[in-house]
Amino acid sequence: CLLSRGLGDVYKRQIVSGSDPLIAAFTNASYDVVVAPVNLGAKLYNANENFSYILYKTIVWGNYYLVSNEEIATLESLEGKTVLVFGKNSTPDVVLRTLISAKNINVNLEYVDDVATANSYLLSGKADIIVSAEPSLTKMSANKNFYTLDLQKQWQQLTGSYSLPQAGIFIKKDLSLIHI
Repeated sequence: CLLSRGLGDVYKRQIVSGSDPLIAAFTNASYDVVVAPVNLGAKLYNANENFSYILYKTIVWGNYYLVSNEEIATLESLEGKTVLVFGKNSTPDVVLRTLISAKNINVNLEYVDDVATANSYLLSGKADIIVSAEPSLTKMSANKNFYTLDLQKQWQQLTGSYSLPQAGIFIKKDLSLIHI
């Protein structure tokens, strides 16, 4: 979600899909507020010393799940299987790779750009196991039941930390003086 100030105190809102429009918004600094994945904002912040935004608040915490038409009892049950992951090198990918690496599990990972594509692959039978996220998982599950494995619980078992920051509100630095 992108917000820019219009006339007076009215803001114009733009909903975008995928990371490209968010990267463009961060790069050209044409929006006052950007709601985006925390890892994307952090990556761009670390790559640009003149980054125009600060993280105001994390608004979404861990919401990733392995999803399948067949039961996924444990991470170990993924041995030798293929998992479709959205967002190569983004948080869902890093979380899953960290978990399977820690357990020394051999899993073939394939990638798509976004969660909607991953969900459509599962629904169409093009993938047997995917990484999905809320709220799209609930929407997808409205008409069909799926088996899930909560990756936050797996992360907690590995690290002792339950929370994974997912999405945040980034505001222009000059707006940070304003109490929002």
